[in-house]
Amino acid sequence: MFSHYYTYGFMSPAVFIKIAEEAKLIVPLERLIIRQVFQQIKVWKREGIYIQLISINISVIHFSQEDFVEFFAEALKEYGLTGKEIGIEVIETIMMHDKQENNHLLQQLRQMGIQVSIDDFGTGYSSFSYLNQLAVDTLKIDKSFVDDFESNSKIISAIISMSHSLNLKVIAEGVETDKQMAFLKSIRCDEVQGYLYSEPVPAHELKTKLRRIAN
Repeated sequence: MFSHYYTYGFMSPAVFIKIAEEAKLIVPLERLIIRQVFQQIKVWKREGIYIQLISINISVIHFSQEDFVEFFAEALKEYGLTGKEIGIEVIETIMMHDKQENNHLLQQLRQMGIQVSIDDFGTGYSSFSYLNQLAVDTLKIDKSFVDDFESNSKIISAIISMSHSLNLKVIAEGVETDKQMAFLKSIRCDEVQGYLYSEPVPAHELKTKLRRIAN
C-alpha cells in the first residue's frame, strides 16, 4: 500500500496511484517497490524470519507491459527468491481487455509458483463465468461488501460458495469488527484482512510483530 504525507496532509493510496499513472511513473515506481519488497524478504530470511507469502498489488498499466513476466523472473533470481514466496494482486477489470493474452500472462506467473489474486472483487467486471477460465488462486472480497455485511450477507455467502466450488481461496478485505469476523467465519471465509488485526505498518514494526507472535 502506498501512502504519503505532504504539507497539506495525508494523500490516500488511491489518489497517489492515480497521479503516478497520469504522470507515467507507475511502472518504475512499482518496480522500485517490488525490488524493495524482495530485498526485505531476503533480509528477513537471513535473520531467520520467514513469511509464507507476501502479496504485491499490480496496476493494470504495469501488468500490460510486454516485459512484465520477464521482469518478475529476473527480479526473483536477482534476490534469490522463489515464486512461491510471492503473490500478486490484480483487479478484476484487467480481464475486460485482451482477456486471452492477460490470462496467458497469469498462467506464466503461476508456472513460476507465484500466487495470483483477484483484488476488490465485486467492484468491476463481477462475473463468475470468467473466473472459471482464469489462472488465479484467490479471490478477495471488496471492503464495501464487508462494511455493510448484514445487508450484503447473501451476496457474500454466494461469492464464497461459488469460489469454493471453483477451488478458489477467499479473503475478505477491510475487516474491522468482531461482528464482521464472526459472520465471515460462520460462512467459511478462508482468511480475512483488515484493521481488526493490524493496520498497515512499516517493515521494522512488522518485524517486531512477527517476533512477538513467534515467541
